Amino acid sequence: PGLRRESSLAQEKALRRDAFSAIHILAPYMGKRSCASSLVIANCEPLQRAWARENNIDAEDPDALLRLRIEAYKPDVLYLTNAIQYASSFIRSLSFRPKVIMGWRGADIPITTDWSEFDVIVSGLPKLLTAARDLGAKSAECFLPGMPSWIPKMVAGIPQDVDVVFAGGISPSQHGRRREL
Repeated sequence: PGLRRESSLAQEKALRRDAFSAIHILAPYMGKRSCASSLVIANCEPLQRAWARENNIDAEDPDALLRLRIEAYKPDVLYLTNAIQYASSFIRSLSFRPKVIMGWRGADIPITTDWSEFDVIVSGLPKLLTAARDLGAKSAECFLPGMPSWIPKMVAGIPQDVDVVFAGGISPSQHGRRREL
């Protein structure tokens, strides 16, 4: 309660503590590799609005705010975990081009997707890796994200009240084994 009134940094820290998108994000681990990093959660409107207020920016559109944040940070490597919404047209709208542009996808891809601006698309789905190259990505690499080791420790004391939990997506063309299970 009240988190939306906190700073953008406080909101980001709260989301990270709650393991928001924890299997896909790399930014929290880059500091251990002597790399400066920034995590932007584009669809978290209260966090984005807080960042805009803190930076005296009069904009509310999530895509515009993401663009402004990327341009303010000017990363060498841009990793987009929503490579559909933020495909090549979005990348071309930036005022500069990062040295490496990566994208993640673990579900079906609309046939109109343009990944020609991506240096690499990462996925754990073999069919998707082939499709990524067909849609213009310069490279496609297997990436099997896993649960960070701190999450099971964090939830160890919570009583079990369900037998099965499924977290993730499922699509008929990409997740045959998942559907069988």
